[in-house]
Amino acid sequence: MMSGEASKDSRQPPFVGRGTDMAMLRQRIENPGVTVLTGRPQIGKSTLLQHLRDENRANKDWLVGYHMVSVTDSALLYAAADLYKHAFKDSTWLGQLKILYNERGPGLPARVGKAIGAIIAEAAPHNSVKEAITQVFGALEQAEETLRTGGGRTALVPPTLDEVRELLGLAQMAGKERRLLLIIDQWEDGRDLEHETALLRSFVNAMSDWPETLHVILHLRHPEDDTNNPNVSKAFNAVRNLERASSSVQRYELDRIKFEEDKAARKTLMEWLRCRFPFVSSEPEIKIFGMIDGNPGVLRRWLDGRPKDIDVMDQLAQKSHLYQYPELRNEIFRLLVQKKVDDRRGAALYVALRLVLLPVQENEQVWIALQPCFMQGAPDSMLDDFRSCGFLDRNCLVPSLGHPKRREAAFNLAVTEDELRPHTRRALETLIDSLAEKFESLKDLKIALFSEAISTLEHSATMLEAAGHRIAMTLATKTLLGQKVSPAQMLKFLAEDRQPLNSQKVMIISAGLFNAIIYAKENDDLLHRDALLDELLKLQRKYPEDAAVRELLAKGLLNAINHTKREKDLLSRDALLDELRKLNNDHPEDTAVRERLAKSLVNTIIDAEDEDDPERRDTLAKELRELFLKYPDDNALKEIISKMNEAGSA
Repeated sequence: MMSGEASKDSRQPPFVGRGTDMAMLRQRIENPGVTVLTGRPQIGKSTLLQHLRDENRANKDWLVGYHMVSVTDSALLYAAADLYKHAFKDSTWLGQLKILYNERGPGLPARVGKAIGAIIAEAAPHNSVKEAITQVFGALEQAEETLRTGGGRTALVPPTLDEVRELLGLAQMAGKERRLLLIIDQWEDGRDLEHETALLRSFVNAMSDWPETLHVILHLRHPEDDTNNPNVSKAFNAVRNLERASSSVQRYELDRIKFEEDKAARKTLMEWLRCRFPFVSSEPEIKIFGMIDGNPGVLRRWLDGRPKDIDVMDQLAQKSHLYQYPELRNEIFRLLVQKKVDDRRGAALYVALRLVLLPVQENEQVWIALQPCFMQGAPDSMLDDFRSCGFLDRNCLVPSLGHPKRREAAFNLAVTEDELRPHTRRALETLIDSLAEKFESLKDLKIALFSEAISTLEHSATMLEAAGHRIAMTLATKTLLGQKVSPAQMLKFLAEDRQPLNSQKVMIISAGLFNAIIYAKENDDLLHRDALLDELLKLQRKYPEDAAVRELLAKGLLNAINHTKREKDLLSRDALLDELRKLNNDHPEDTAVRERLAKSLVNTIIDAEDEDDPERRDTLAKELRELFLKYPDDNALKEIISKMNEAGSA
């Protein structure tokens, strides 16, 4: 089936988007050899092979055997048995097999000769060919008693090299010019992997002794996808050795479907989805394909889950993406168990969770700056351990979980699993706190990097219901990057949490409040503007010795005083000016506060002049002169007085 072709069964997802992969397999099977198909769980390996099987069975130039391996099977033998089952439907082929058997029967290996003879005898019209072949090929695996210490056990005798080769050789000769293809699904699940590997090794090392057109395709899980099954790793290593030994062996990694490159596939799939799930019709196409993200396993999950709305559909898609990466679950829960056994070894769990929560740019300098916040005293060798077990991408110097969907799958696991969630919250909060400690001054250019890191954690902090001040910090750092935030949100999270804060946190939150005040004013949201300013006042009173908060509060008060004239709110102007006077009286050494007070006095003097209120003007002018006389060496005050005098003379 070509890419973009609809499924014959409208209940099943259409087989689309795999044109390139099918073309590669078609090219491979034209020559003798072995192709090993690997890929993530539910990425579509079996579906691809089944379509290749059906395509070539419909082609009279091919004899195809397909077998899904189980733990009791001999893989190559049963794939050959399936080839015979389908070949028997061709009377010409069967006639040729009878002739070959009569000519060569005595020279065949004993079990093969007996099996072929029985098959031909059973292949009468009144008998089931399928049942006859199954019985005969099963009989090739005869049971024999083998004595072992402590008693006897039954062992099945696998087919020999000569037996498998003769079976396939007869099939090809009976088919004359027809090519042979054996497809073995989940090869690693076979009963005797060492024996099956030996058969394949013999084939690739001496292909001239085998049917000249034979090609074998193996479907193989990756060791990272099933760490509990030692056979998977064993099979993968066996294949790698075969690949090194012979150029006729090639591994092919099946990747996600690139729907963005295949418009026909997108169209066909959307038509099917709208038919199966009518509510999809009201959703943007880009949103649906964002959920799928090239993973055909999502379609299977939707079929089985039968979602009734887009939210459930999205949840099922997330579960499907997580299923593709079992090594993530395995490693995180291994670390969780390790922590439960010995709390002192819990650092690895929290490092892993921090890496999940905050993806790091592929920039070594950025990682060097952020690394202490992630590791928090843990040894760097821990990252090598994460790479070796497959948790982190082995090919990336900067710690990375690889594909964005892989990171998303890990994130969903960390924030939704009840057993993990408290630990994820702790990892998040310690990460935010550690990043905040890097703030030395709001004027330091380096804080942009740490601001971006903290702001990225807003979604995680909200989902995990982190402490309110930490969520407020994620919003505050957004404002430091020039992004607008909701004043209501800032107030809400600060109201929920009145924990004591260190100087860095106070600095970040006060800066966020100041910026939010500006945004609220720009939107004429005076109610929230005043509430934010009040919150900034509370913060200053709680941390009176924090110079950064004082300066931001003084700026906020100055701005608010300037706004009151346009708002015609003279009572508020006087109250705000009193707050600024009080701040200056409480901290007479703070030049930043003094400068804002002087500017406020100048502005209110000008207002009094405009309002034709000479008494108020003169009172404020006297206050300004007294301030200057008290601090004659303050250059900022000198400049303010000078500008005011120039404006007056003009």
